[in-house]
Amino acid sequence: MPQPVLLSALALAVACLTSACAGDDPRPDAGTNLDVAQFDRTADPCVDANAYVNRHWLQDTSIPPERASVSTLSIMADAGLAAQRELAQQAEARADQAEAASAWRRVGWFYRSGMDIQAIEAEGMAPLADALAQVEAIAGPGDLAAYVGRRAAAGQDEMFAMAVEPAQDAPQEQVLGLYPADLGLPTPADYTDPDSAALRAAYLDYIASLFALSGADAAEARARAATVLRVETGLAARAPSPEEAAQPRNQFRRVTLEQAMAEMPAFDWPRLLRTLGVADAGDLSIAPAPYFAGLDALLATTPIEDWRTWLRWRLLDRAARYLGSAWRQAASAFYDTTLQGIPEAPPRWRQVLDTINATMGQSLGELYVERHFDEAHRTAAQAIVEDVRAALLRRVERVDWMSEDTRATALRKIATMHLNIGYPTPWDDWSQAGIRPSGYYANVSAALAHGRMLALARLGQPVQRDRWDINPQTVNAQYDASRNAMTFTAAILQAPIFDPGADAALNFGGLGAVAGHEMTHAIDDHGSQYDETGRLVDWWKPADAARFAERGALLVQQAEAYVPLPAEPALRMNGRLTLGENIADLGGLAAASDALAAGVAQGRYPRGEVDGFLPQQRVFLAWVRNWRERVREPALRVRLQTDPHAPGAFRANNPPANLPAYAAAFACAPGQPMARPQAQRVQVW
Repeated sequence: MPQPVLLSALALAVACLTSACAGDDPRPDAGTNLDVAQFDRTADPCVDANAYVNRHWLQDTSIPPERASVSTLSIMADAGLAAQRELAQQAEARADQAEAASAWRRVGWFYRSGMDIQAIEAEGMAPLADALAQVEAIAGPGDLAAYVGRRAAAGQDEMFAMAVEPAQDAPQEQVLGLYPADLGLPTPADYTDPDSAALRAAYLDYIASLFALSGADAAEARARAATVLRVETGLAARAPSPEEAAQPRNQFRRVTLEQAMAEMPAFDWPRLLRTLGVADAGDLSIAPAPYFAGLDALLATTPIEDWRTWLRWRLLDRAARYLGSAWRQAASAFYDTTLQGIPEAPPRWRQVLDTINATMGQSLGELYVERHFDEAHRTAAQAIVEDVRAALLRRVERVDWMSEDTRATALRKIATMHLNIGYPTPWDDWSQAGIRPSGYYANVSAALAHGRMLALARLGQPVQRDRWDINPQTVNAQYDASRNAMTFTAAILQAPIFDPGADAALNFGGLGAVAGHEMTHAIDDHGSQYDETGRLVDWWKPADAARFAERGALLVQQAEAYVPLPAEPALRMNGRLTLGENIADLGGLAAASDALAAGVAQGRYPRGEVDGFLPQQRVFLAWVRNWRERVREPALRVRLQTDPHAPGAFRANNPPANLPAYAAAFACAPGQPMARPQAQRVQVW
């Protein structure tokens, strides 16, 4: 995450990225930010690059007690959180005198209310009284739909999640999209899988604990918990698996209001939309169809009292993090300790910052960018991204498995891809969010409601390719297929992912590979279902898809051969779930390596050694260093079920092992683990 960078260093870096900086040696003031003293020289980079670069770090680094993992990216995030904490404290000190509509007042008052533990304890459950009364008043289907609508307007989704998004069959139109509800257990399978019995028992205990805190006696709390689990098991039976949920065809399905009413006669759609304030919303997207058909069946057969019990539970569960210590400890014990193995809750200041980031992150982002981001940083980063774009275009022009029509569309998608770098322009308008100097739960609720209001206001408006869904102070990058746009946050444009004071090789191994990764998502098996405008249309010919699948099948084999926990050889990665991200890692690193090589050949980047390594070696060393990671075993188990991203050790080693450029850079002999023979090598891009 962001650290202050000297303008002189940035300006010099920009000059080298936008004009010729030839020579055999790097600039005297170039920062390396690659600690080669940590390398394990007893390891062989042709056998295990991750061990060579990261073994000492892995041995010497412990996971903080309040974290599920520690990694290069989490260390960046922690540095950024420290900067955000300082900003929040300054905002609290000046909030009362700040302009009423300013981010300083909003952030300061929100932070103050979250840090006032005594006031939160004194409030008890009082902040939930109105919503609980609304649940108790649900007497039939119309009341149920009205309650769901009120909660949705408040930014709290119940039986289904909600978003305003580009219509995937008409990408300049924004529609209301509805999706399966988020549930308490990690995957739908956990509700019935015999291997998850202990997890279900722990979940039942947690549910009962919150009902007990709300005033139920022990027997009643257990009975209500059983009802909640029964309702969620019914919802989970209709919910898509993580692999199914990732498929674009399961993410959009246009229906008229009349069709929705015909398909789900047990649910009062007009009442929902009126309560939500969008009675004239137009067409909807309701996907996937089997989930909503199953939900309709549940609505028709599940007693209304069971729905009231489940909705009480949803309210208590979502509020627990923002109430008194007993509530917070109960939520942390299940979600943090049971699911992820985290032994301690994070410090209070971090909990509050996490909440601000999750509910009104752009307000904090405005302050962060003002203090910790320089425009020269944006210019330097864009130059690297454009170099990688050019390299990927060259690779796509050469691949032998694409038909010419398919290739033309792929090239067009990459060439027209929109870039968002640093921070959004314009910022969303949070001036009327209604944040007060006290009342933490009320402030959380106000922020969620304002965020939903901003989203609903986009219905019927033109799609903005420069709109942000992530906060600039978050270490992240994103490709949005519906807008054919990439986003790189201010926070990810920091060392070690990107440092204008470093030599070019490190920046291509960091930001360059990240950029290439995101770009390849536009033309992979997921991106192949969206054209350059964001329209959901399959532009691959059947033969292209078949040849792509052949290459993907080999990468699936490589992923499922990896053993994340040596003591449990039967525990494997889901090669299908991670396929898209693994292909993106491979293609992104290949494009970044090519971009650096082209720049060196053209004399734009130095060709000499730094710390004893040539540029074509350092680009890979930076890649491997950036994926150093330690993860708690419970958290790793959840990730292997749900996360489309592979564990760090696999990401560090597998892409380089498939690239001839890595083997050439380190003079690896054919057949060594990091120099796979041609028949075992995956090459997509």
